[in-house]
Amino acid sequence: PRSTPIKSSAASDVSKRQMLNNDNLSKLQHQLCELKLEERRVCSDIRHLVTRNKTIDFFQAKQLNSLRTGVKKKIEKVEARIMPNIIA
Repeated sequence: PRSTPIKSSAASDVSKRQMLNNDNLSKLQHQLCELKLEERRVCSDIRHLVTRNKTIDFFQAKQLNSLRTGVKKKIEKVEARIMPNIIA
């Protein structure tokens, strides 16, 4: 009879951890979507800069490329945090 509350408590703890993990996973997935939208926007800005101008503003191009690189690194970090949760 003593083991029943322990098992129940352990199951409750597991359930709470899973809820927290699901909440964290949901937040990470939302963050990933936002970052991918930002990446698309930056890539679109780069395309417009190149197609619209016969002479390219290299300062602006460098800024956009730097921004794109930063967003890509953030995406990789978030994806790395999401992947173990999907596999588990």
